[in-house]
Amino acid sequence: LRTMYEAIDGPLAAGGLSTLDNIDALSSIDFDGYAPSGGAVYPDSDLGEAFRSTAALIKADRGVEVIEIDRGGWDHHDNQGVGAGRFFGMIGELSQSLGAFHADLGSLMGSVTVACMTEFGRRVDANGSAGTAHGRASCMVLMGGNVVGGRVVRDWIGLGPAELDDLAVPVRIDYRDVLVELLTDRMGDPAAASRFPNHAPTDLGLFDG
Repeated sequence: LRTMYEAIDGPLAAGGLSTLDNIDALSSIDFDGYAPSGGAVYPDSDLGEAFRSTAALIKADRGVEVIEIDRGGWDHHDNQGVGAGRFFGMIGELSQSLGAFHADLGSLMGSVTVACMTEFGRRVDANGSAGTAHGRASCMVLMGGNVVGGRVVRDWIGLGPAELDDLAVPVRIDYRDVLVELLTDRMGDPAAASRFPNHAPTDLGLFDG
């Protein structure tokens, strides 16, 4: 593959060679033998392993800027659970993963920002199978360097019938506002606002530098 890409010019060749270089760089990291620091204990799950590998990659200092971790299965139309059930178990897994990641990175957490988000929320009423249908508003979690933490940023109008949108909490803060602020303040992107066409972002004061 490298010989093939080296024989041509253009963006395809550059992308192919860059991918091969990254594969070589990653192969030099001992992900299997990585030992977390700070007493961190990751969940024995795919999500826990993803956060553990992310910590190993960051500590390897390969110049990575953005890492995406996906955890599916949140579309709980049945057995959502409060003190037990699928949501109860999954939110515990996420919490333990974030806590372990924070402990593992230690002082490096000052140069890392974690943003947790979902694509849609849930309705406020339970259905006949102890779950909930698709909703509107959800929540985001921010953790890491320069986050003005210890608070909930919200525009809360209540749960009365007049305030709900088809029995769902309406969107009051646009997720794009959060991402534009993150790109601007944490990644130094001067054109962050233009990344989301036809959207005028509102600064929420989420970061202090």
